Amino acid sequence: MFHGYWICLDAFLSFYSLVPLRSFLGIVTLLRAPITKRYPHAGTLFDLMRLAIFVSVSAVLFLLDTSMWYHFIRGQQTIKLFVVYNVLEVRAPCDGLQIRLVHSSSRIQPNDARCMI
Repeated sequence: MFHGYWICLDAFLSFYSLVPLRSFLGIVTLLRAPITKRYPHAGTLFDLMRLAIFVSVSAVLFLLDTSMWYHFIRGQQTIKLFVVYNVLEVRAPCDGLQIRLVHSSSRIQPNDARCMI
């Protein structure tokens, strides 16, 4: 549990601290490129693209009414079933709960020959 927490924290901190810094340095390199004849590396261009995607997605999400979309998606039964199914899929290797859920929802008994995987 703690390992996953530290991985998420590392990804969050690296994105919000290193990507803006590297993007700023990439912009400086792009501005100085005609003078120094040194063009940025592929990694720098990749960081600039990541920053552009982040800024554009943030702008779109800022303009949308996220509360309305949340309640619209929350009201759909298919999405709820999909989320529950994926949560069980993550947990399923532990105790085979997913197989039991699928069999109980389809009214097929687990010992039936038609449901052997």
